[in-house]
Amino acid sequence: MEDNSKTVKKMAKNIRVFGLIMCIVVLAVMFLYMQMNKKEPQEEGIPQTTKNRLLEMDLVKGYPETAKGVIETYGKLLQFVYNHPSSDGSVSDEEMKKLLEQIRMLYHSDLGKENPFDKQMTMLQEEIKGFQKNDLRIASMTVDDKMEKKKIDGKQCALMNMNIMFSNPDGKTTVMESFILAVEDNEWKILGFQPVKNIQE
Repeated sequence: MEDNSKTVKKMAKNIRVFGLIMCIVVLAVMFLYMQMNKKEPQEEGIPQTTKNRLLEMDLVKGYPETAKGVIETYGKLLQFVYNHPSSDGSVSDEEMKKLLEQIRMLYHSDLGKENPFDKQMTMLQEEIKGFQKNDLRIASMTVDDKMEKKKIDGKQCALMNMNIMFSNPDGKTTVMESFILAVEDNEWKILGFQPVKNIQE
């Protein structure tokens, strides 16, 4: 009986030791899992999801189906680029290039040829500096529902307007910009644009 009692006590001790080891193993696995799934810290001032969504947007497989959708996508990219310059560290130079590439994917080939990438990047950086100097931001961009279709130089085109609201400490200004889009490879592409109205608010 005494031997049996010693055996039982020994087994109980072994079970406790085994149980302790299992707890440590479980805690270690949980810790590793949490570390692997730990989110990277977000950059200050920018919703990380917004930047990632624009950078990772697939305009080959998920190109906008309508002319309005093309202009709205263009507006989102443009607003982000002008409001988050690479000079303040919120967007890297490489990310800025990628965002410009996304913008140019919405261009008709004719417009792309008229605006070489390097030249456009230089002009974009100069314009952004002007925004910073004047404490200017794009507050909102809204596309009108009205669309006029017509043929221009043999191309099937759509004419649409977008209201762009700029803001700075002195007030707000709304500019109406007219877009000309043409069908290329069965997709609406931006062929040209120009401001048509300026309203001081």
